[in-house]
Amino acid sequence: MFILQRVTAEELTQKINEEGEKQQKRKESVLKWGDTIDMVSALAPSIGTRIG
Repeated sequence: MFILQRVTAEELTQKINEEGEKQQKRKESVLKWGDTIDMVSALAPSIGTRIG
């Protein structure tokens, strides 16, 4: 459901910056998960193949 709002250029810029920060945090989380999965794969190959 989309709600149309009138926003100023400043508010729009702020929103874009916030979204950029969220994306960056998500990427970092994914990279951490990737490292964890790599470790699990190395320790237990059978589990690793099921995860991958």
